[in-house]
Amino acid sequence: MTFYAMQRQVAMEELDMIAHPHYDPDRGFHVFWDFISGIPFYAAGHEVYLSWALFEASTSRRDVDTLPAARCVGDPVSHIINASIVEGRAIGGIPPHRSYRLVIELRTRSDPDGSRGGVELHPLGWTSFDLFTDGLALDHGQWRLPIFPPPINFRITTHKLYGTREPIAGLGLFLRILDSALFPLHQKVTIDPSTHRPFYKLKTYEWQDQAGDYDYDATSPHLDGTTTTAPPPGPTHRGNKRERGGGITLPGARKLRDLVKEILTEELQTLSPAVEPEAVVEVKKGPDLTNVRRFNVGIQMEDIRRMPAFIYAPRIRIGIIDVAGGTEGEDLNQVYLTDPAEPGTEEGSHGWPDAALCYDFKGVYGVPSRKVLAEVVTQEGDRLIGDTQLEIFKMHGDIVFDVNDGIFRKPIRFLPDSTAHPTLSLRVYKPAHGRPPAKTFEVKLATPGIPRGAWIAVDAPPKRVRDPPFRPGDAIDLYIDGARFLPDNATISRVIGTIVDASGSVVKGCSEFGTLVDLDSPVHSPVYKFHTTLTLPAPPPTSTLTLKLHTLEKETRQLRLVGTAVLNVFLDSRTRVQPKTDADAAAQQVVLNEGAFQIPVRSVDGVSGSAAAGGVGVGCLDKRRRVPCTTLLVRLVRIPFAKKVKEEPLPKYSDGTYISTLSTPTSFEKNLYHYVVAERGSVTARDVLVSWRDLIQTSKESDTALLTWIQKKLTPPLKPPHPPLLDLSPIARYDPRLGFKLSIDAAQNMKSRGVHIAVVSLCPPATWYVAGGGRSAGDEVRYTNGLQAGSDLRCPVWGDGYQWYRRQPMISHLCAVIDIRCITPDDTTTVQQQGWTVVPIFADSEYVRMGFYQLPLFEAPPPTQFLQSLSTTPFDEALTAAIKSKTIRYSKKGYPSVFVRVCDARREDELVFDRVEYHFEPFLLSVGEKEN
Repeated sequence: MTFYAMQRQVAMEELDMIAHPHYDPDRGFHVFWDFISGIPFYAAGHEVYLSWALFEASTSRRDVDTLPAARCVGDPVSHIINASIVEGRAIGGIPPHRSYRLVIELRTRSDPDGSRGGVELHPLGWTSFDLFTDGLALDHGQWRLPIFPPPINFRITTHKLYGTREPIAGLGLFLRILDSALFPLHQKVTIDPSTHRPFYKLKTYEWQDQAGDYDYDATSPHLDGTTTTAPPPGPTHRGNKRERGGGITLPGARKLRDLVKEILTEELQTLSPAVEPEAVVEVKKGPDLTNVRRFNVGIQMEDIRRMPAFIYAPRIRIGIIDVAGGTEGEDLNQVYLTDPAEPGTEEGSHGWPDAALCYDFKGVYGVPSRKVLAEVVTQEGDRLIGDTQLEIFKMHGDIVFDVNDGIFRKPIRFLPDSTAHPTLSLRVYKPAHGRPPAKTFEVKLATPGIPRGAWIAVDAPPKRVRDPPFRPGDAIDLYIDGARFLPDNATISRVIGTIVDASGSVVKGCSEFGTLVDLDSPVHSPVYKFHTTLTLPAPPPTSTLTLKLHTLEKETRQLRLVGTAVLNVFLDSRTRVQPKTDADAAAQQVVLNEGAFQIPVRSVDGVSGSAAAGGVGVGCLDKRRRVPCTTLLVRLVRIPFAKKVKEEPLPKYSDGTYISTLSTPTSFEKNLYHYVVAERGSVTARDVLVSWRDLIQTSKESDTALLTWIQKKLTPPLKPPHPPLLDLSPIARYDPRLGFKLSIDAAQNMKSRGVHIAVVSLCPPATWYVAGGGRSAGDEVRYTNGLQAGSDLRCPVWGDGYQWYRRQPMISHLCAVIDIRCITPDDTTTVQQQGWTVVPIFADSEYVRMGFYQLPLFEAPPPTQFLQSLSTTPFDEALTAAIKSKTIRYSKKGYPSVFVRVCDARREDELVFDRVEYHFEPFLLSVGEKEN
């Protein structure tokens, strides 16, 4: 049973929780006409008729549909007069074009002024509703449409209607627009006008007079071949007979008068025609496409110039239109939406640096009226900013003879500000000749590359013909030269290392060694200048150098482990790789892995856990999380037996001495190096020590006293507890333009079996809870809809991945409240709350609190008092106080939990959720009770 197809009883307040699928014209959409509210008092006790039709611009595309009469009933409490319609209609085969809309008229059976003795249809008003957003998505939701006074004007756009006409006070039509896939969920919703009015959102449209919001053409063809204009501008009086011009006579459809005759009595035959005879004009026809030659036309986006500064990352929606009003031809159905354009180095410029944006339009009819329409829309694609048109054919008189290829810069009709004069550059080409070369566009906010010298790519030298074998009695000179780009929360650092075999045991004859630090070297890129000579009696070929990097955390000055780095000591002389086992290497010639190396640091405490997973070696930590941009500089030198060698000088990193293949930057490190280099600065280890008050006197004594203090403080205890790992959140400061990402990956041990949904609400403002009823504000509330089919009914796994919160301002106490709901698929289908939890977004005022969390669920619902405290109190304090005061309580039935990832948007690839590695199944319903 799929999520969308389940037949269930759903409460009205739960409808906003249901995720909408992408619109499919074949599947279509449903309109539920729920009720009318605010009907004038003179209509009390009478009946209301709703008539509607589907329009494309000013042309009707479906016959008029008049719904059964709805009786007007007054609410005894509010005294508002409502009329419950409770009718649904399915509409299919409608392509997602912005020009499609619903035109609706309301009439009532009444005698408003008492002057006429019989029954007549009195027009209450009319309205219009655009079915698709500027992003070509179905404008789904629960809507309250304002009703405007008659007469109906088919020429006026919906935006202009809402922006220039005053609606009838209090009168509204309440309806639901939804994808047909959700019809089973909405079908059984019980609507009560008195209680459900707040769950409908008032529909509004933006319109600005200077934007030049055009009216539709005055003439519109009927299906029967006749033509009409829009109704006259208002009621007219001819003698003693009053004629109404507000009827919903829909162009291209049956007249409402004919439909009303079928519903009402013979008395209605006296109704006047809705459109006066003199309104008939000649129809405006599109071009004749019979035997017209067709062309393939390619459009490449170049750049945008002189765009006002308040427009960020616009997109271009491009398609073929017919300016003569023609609607025939499949070439008009080809519409494309570009990726957001990135700001350029030139003021007001935008472009696409990553790839050439080429769009091929196939089979375009070669008629002069066919043109390219390029619309500039917002990054979300939901608002029109401006547009321009482009000739796509070369003409000889009125004859089209070829594609108008070339580069064109066209002025954009800019809607928000008529004084701005932006331009759009496009290239027209012939696809048969191949796509044109991409234009180089230099962006201002493009992902920066690795700064020169921050990391130098150096490959291992080619294999030498005769590598001297490592023989018994040979020694190893080990140099630990320094570290590069420690995390921002690190201070004084020290490396402690040893050599281990494949089982993780320390090699015989090798004792632990540790570095000190050059006090005048940068604290985040320290120089250690460490050198020791290791004479090992019989080192195994699988020997691995393990180095643990320790530091004192900036805020607490407590000992922390930054991570561990490994390097193989020996190589097989033939394969140039580390031997896997000592037995395999017995018959092989082993050589020292001699050279200078730049090796990555992994966020892990040693290599002891790797012995059981195939042995300790250079690749044993490859799956462990890297400490971003942090590396160690190490050298190994072979000392032949009984030979004395001088200590080698410290090489410069900029000389490209260190082989860096093991530390090749990952995708997220490439995004971070630019920020890390810019933010670390040149503060020295001595500067940091002197800034600590308790070391002022020690620093005055001697450098030896400072180094002795460092050695004491940065030597971990021999017995547990060992120092914890350093928090890796402070790598690069938060950039609001790039934002953060959050992923709800899985949950475990839910109370109910069924289809689970995770609802994420940012706090503050926690609108979903404060406003009540599951109503969201803008982009603040998000839902999971990627439930994995194979996951357990109590342990859902979601495949949505990261949700991106771009341009999210820094709010120090910002948290994400995660609410788990379950839809049970039995006969009494309901939505049950499973519990909720909360995760902080920012570690402090500068960094995203990175992490992979398993969070316990609390008993629902989250108290308003606790949510308010999160806005003013640090997360840890607010949570501890709420648990201590029992304001919130853990959900103890099965101890449910949810798995969450939070990351800086630049570090998305750093935290990877492996759905194969994690196997979720229910384990405890209560303490000591195993689920059957």
